[in-house]
Amino acid sequence: MNSNLDVSYYRYINIPVILGLRYNYPLTDNISLFGDIGLGGNHMRMTDMTIIYRGDEALITFDPATKLAFNLQAGVQYKEKYTLGLSYLSLGSYEIDSQATEDGDTQEYETIERSISMITLNVGIWF
Repeated sequence: MNSNLDVSYYRYINIPVILGLRYNYPLTDNISLFGDIGLGGNHMRMTDMTIIYRGDEALITFDPATKLAFNLQAGVQYKEKYTLGLSYLSLGSYEIDSQATEDGDTQEYETIERSISMITLNVGIWF
């Protein structure tokens, strides 16, 4: 490892706001199936990246972006209180422009392409 190199890597910050509908289908008095669908937006931001090499510092900044997002979920509900579900969340596809600054000089750096989505297993308790 090079002791003259210090890198502070970027992080992704996603803030989704989604509104949706839920449908319950009762199977018995205690068990029902449910499905959710939601639509909204996601605000995505990447934190700055700093590279220091032999005393010289470069800063890379990224433009924030907002895209359409949606959510699909299906699962089982027990006694109208406990849920177990599988969810797919799509937060959008992004082309993120970046700028590099070194010694006070700023220039366009590169465009990063990212698609953000996830599948989650959800366990819940309704209060």
